Amino acid sequence: MTLPRIGLVALVLLLLSGAVWFLRPAPDEADRVRAVIHAVVAGAEAGDVGDVMAPLAEGFVAESDGLTTDKATVRSLVTAQLLRRGHITVLVGEIGVDVQGETAHASFDDLLAEAGQEWTEVLPVDGDSWHLEVDLRRTDDVWRVTRAARSDAPILQ
Repeated sequence: MTLPRIGLVALVLLLLSGAVWFLRPAPDEADRVRAVIHAVVAGAEAGDVGDVMAPLAEGFVAESDGLTTDKATVRSLVTAQLLRRGHITVLVGEIGVDVQGETAHASFDDLLAEAGQEWTEVLPVDGDSWHLEVDLRRTDDVWRVTRAARSDAPILQ
């Protein structure tokens, strides 16, 4: 194949990939809810308390081990955990989402592992596995987490 033909083939492939990207379906509401959860996970892995807290609604409540805490307390707990643990990796299982108009419910299992970022520190030092039930409300076309309930993941029960 001559050089101009290779360039033409590359151009056609580029145009086709652009068309596929442009014509992809818009994310549905369930995908948008999953994106909120993944944004919280990304914030935790980056050690950014602000990113973890950003999707939480003003009246957010968290439930765990029979206790209920408010958003301010959750911020303090998240800050303490991120400082204590150092770098963490969060693996999220399949996220089931049920959207009902302006509200949504998501449930999933996750595994949080504490490990270093260097290649010599690839094995986790510590970890937790949880099952989470999360309620969200859409306000001004933005999904906000209103409630999160944590329990031991089924594998640990």
